[in-house]
Formats: sequence, C-alpha cells, structure tokens
Amino acid sequence: MKRIISAIVSAAMAFAVFGAVSFDVNSVCAEPYSDNAVKLESNAPSQKFITEVMLPYQYSELSDQAQKCYIDIRKAIAAHKNSVKISSRISEKTLIRIADIMQSQDPLVFDNASIEFNGVSTDNAYARLTYAYTKGVSDSTLKQVIKEADKVIATFAPDADDYAKFLAVHDYIVNSTEYDETDSKPFVRTVYGPLILGRGVSEGYAYAFQFISIKAGLTSIIVSGTDADGNLHTWNKVKLSGEWYNIDCSQDDLGACYDYFMVNDEVMQQTFTESRTDYPAATDDSMAYSKKIGRAHV
Repeated sequence: MKRIISAIVSAAMAFAVFGAVSFDVNSVCAEPYSDNAVKLESNAPSQKFITEVMLPYQYSELSDQAQKCYIDIRKAIAAHKNSVKISSRISEKTLIRIADIMQSQDPLVFDNASIEFNGVSTDNAYARLTYAYTKGVSDSTLKQVIKEADKVIATFAPDADDYAKFLAVHDYIVNSTEYDETDSKPFVRTVYGPLILGRGVSEGYAYAFQFISIKAGLTSIIVSGTDADGNLHTWNKVKLSGEWYNIDCSQDDLGACYDYFMVNDEVMQQTFTESRTDYPAATDDSMAYSKKIGRAHV
C-alpha cells in the first residue's frame, strides 16, 4: 500500500513572507506587491543563490544523503515545480525532519508550499508540491526582503565582530518596526511585515532577525514557545564563540530595551517556556547587554 507523508513547508520564509493564514493577495497586499511582480519574475534570484546560500543551521546536522534530498526539494520549490524525485533510501523519519526544518527554520522556503512525500522507500518515491501563490509574487517578495536585508548588512562597521553584527540587526528591527498589538493583518507574522511594512508581532520580528542574520553569515535559529498565560511567542537563539544566547527583538521593542539581548535560558524562563526540548541550551550569561554596560537585568 502506498504510504503518504504530508507536511506544510512554511514558517521561516513561508510564514516569513506570506504568513500562516491564507489571504487575498490582491485585496490585502496589493500595494506592496503592486505591478512589479511579473516584471521581477524574469530577474528572480538565481537557482544557485536559492539552493546554496542562507541554509538553516539544522541543515548542517543532516547526513550527506539527507542534505542532498533537502537541496533537491528546496530547488524544486524555488522553481515552482509540481514534484521532485527523492531517494528511496531516505527514511520516513528523515523526511519528516527535513520538512520540519523547512517549516520552522529555512529563510528561503518562501512559497507557502504544501509538500507530500509519496511512495516512501520505493523506487518511485517523490515529493509532490503545490503552491498558494504565483512564482512572480514569490520572486518579487523575496527580492524586496533581500534588498532590505542587504541595506542593513551594509551598515556593519568594517571591523565589526559577530556580537556587534547581532546588535546592529537587533537595533534595526526594534527601531524600524511598530508592534502590531491588534494582530490585524496577516503580514505582521512575516518577515515582510517588519522589513518592508514596518509592522509585526513576535513571529515577524523573529523571522526578520533570522533572515538578516543568516544573510549576513551569522548563526540564528527560530524558537517557539509560550508566555505565562499560554500565548504563543517566538524569538531567536544565536551562536557566538561556541555558545548559544537568546535574543527577543519584540520584547525589547515593547519597552524592555536590551533586557532580552544575548541572555541565557534562565532569563527567558522567567517569562517564556520553549515549546520543544531539542533547542540548544543557552547557559552563559556573560554576553548580555546589561553585563556589557554594567547594569543588572531588570
């Protein structure tokens, strides 16, 4: 009997650009997408760019065979293909892991694509792909957020270390984004919201931080969790000199200043709980901004 595994390939860029809920592009986002969607399609980022850069941190943890499968699927999504053949030697567990990374971490899986793995462990195994948006809209949106990310990266001082770069990305997002407490528009949960429209909620802040950081060659992952009331919340963990630290741009924008910049898990756990147990532990507290300027965490 044919076995089918289904997964939604969205969040980091599918959430990140289009949001978790379906909406009418023409009525909600007519202005940001406007006339340039078709015009930019012919000048879209190259396949080499799509498949060889801005890979999420978790990609490096996959086996060589799983990495090849990941890239094949990523390339097919970028090209808006309907299906792509996958190796019959890839296990169901690995395919689920690949889909999970794409769903929660990959900043370039931008098409809000649905992926079904069919015929697992047979010679005819393949991933079937369907899309919520046209390739022109996807390419246009990606080009806009890449351009904005490059502007931020261009502000880095020539001698900036990774700490200074993370701080610059944090400050840009906090200073240029208005927290949309009404959560009234789908794009507030996307990278497009903070980077292009200047509005967002925690998901948008975290995805925007992830996009710019990875574009700059820094290591950042998305962390999902809940606050004390059980409300969903999203932030980032970053790797610096072999240690992991938390950065929560949305909380700092809501009045905490730098209280959630480069902090350990103990600080985050005063307010938030991680939704899964496999995020890397952040135990060091020496890099917190409050430590850098000699101020105790509030």
